[in-house]
Amino acid sequence: MKKAILLAGIVSILALAIIGCGNPAGGGGGGGNGGGNEVNRTALQNAIAGAEALLAATYQSPNGADVHLDKYWTNAEQRLTFQNAIAAARAVLANDAATQAEVDA
Repeated sequence: MKKAILLAGIVSILALAIIGCGNPAGGGGGGGNGGGNEVNRTALQNAIAGAEALLAATYQSPNGADVHLDKYWTNAEQRLTFQNAIAAARAVLANDAATQAEVDA
């Protein structure tokens, strides 16, 4: 059976990687980027890098018939949605005013 990547699954993985990180230092959430609290962006950076690597290794095909059995593929609509999710994550990463909650969302 061909390895088909469903975009919903990929986006879910990206979301879980971002949300699952939380604040590694513990501490119950609170506060954003004010008051000297540094925002930890490591998990978001790692999630973006992983998503971009997965996207680069994924072939675009209307139905996967032209993709080798051991390769991942997606259709054009799913690929665009995944690219948009990566772009949204990059926008949060680039926002110096983003709070930890925004980075973790």
